[in-house]
Amino acid sequence: MIRSDTVPKKKLHYHIEVDRPKTISMVLHSAFKRLFDIVMSLIGILLLSPVWIIIGLLIKRDSPGPVFFWGARAGRNGKTFKIMKFRTMYERPESYAGPRVTAKDDNRITPLGAWLRYTKINELPQLFNVLKGEMSLVGPRPEDVEIAKTWPEDARREILSVTPGITSPASILYHDEEKMLTKGNLMEDYFQSILPDKMRLDRLYVRYHSFFTDLDIIFWTLAVLIPRLANAKIPEGYLFAGPFSRLIYRYINWFLIDIVVAALAVGSASLLWRPQLGAESTSQAYIILASCWEFCSAQ
Repeated sequence: MIRSDTVPKKKLHYHIEVDRPKTISMVLHSAFKRLFDIVMSLIGILLLSPVWIIIGLLIKRDSPGPVFFWGARAGRNGKTFKIMKFRTMYERPESYAGPRVTAKDDNRITPLGAWLRYTKINELPQLFNVLKGEMSLVGPRPEDVEIAKTWPEDARREILSVTPGITSPASILYHDEEKMLTKGNLMEDYFQSILPDKMRLDRLYVRYHSFFTDLDIIFWTLAVLIPRLANAKIPEGYLFAGPFSRLIYRYINWFLIDIVVAALAVGSASLLWRPQLGAESTSQAYIILASCWEFCSAQ
């Protein structure tokens, strides 16, 4: 946990309301993304529940204390929520009094906790946050509330305009963040060396994300968990244009556009041969076709 003396003081109104004009493609994308989150989080919870029981028993055996940890995080529009993780630290006052950012060989972390953090298994209970709608599978990683208050106003407004996620481009590039930090200058190193770049990556995600880039990020997240690939340097551009996006943009997207163009041609021809169609029916047909075109173009 971050003490008050480790975070620069900055008095800000924390709750954010972002008023953006929403297009049809944005509404469709948000609805499909939420549906995908619900389905995948339910599947994950059902499949992993036996594993979670075993992990819970190991945590109780490893050290006294609860199985889960709940921490305050900055959610969408600045709304605070409780993130859920497997507990990886000793249940002692110093675990809560010290900084929330951790470095390698942090003496607050239990032996089992070190393994859970290395494998990222401690993050799996966040599927419940996803199911509740507090998080998404993919999105900017939710930051500690006190750290989020130190962000520049424009960055806070942009990053917190979307639902935070279990994984993100920043969490992939900094999956070994603890190795980059030292206990001597922990908070200073984090604020100067890591946080600015993570914010930059989060802002890029907010601006350019789509359903297919989300699939790419999930793919790369699973890839860096493989020991042989854990130390591989993934080019930044591949995070936003990985195998799924390239496949869609090169082949499938053009196929969808061809379908829409063909439908427009058929619709226009039918209007020429059937002038008895009313103006209302005509306008409705074009609205549907225009919506399909906008959605395909956005993806």
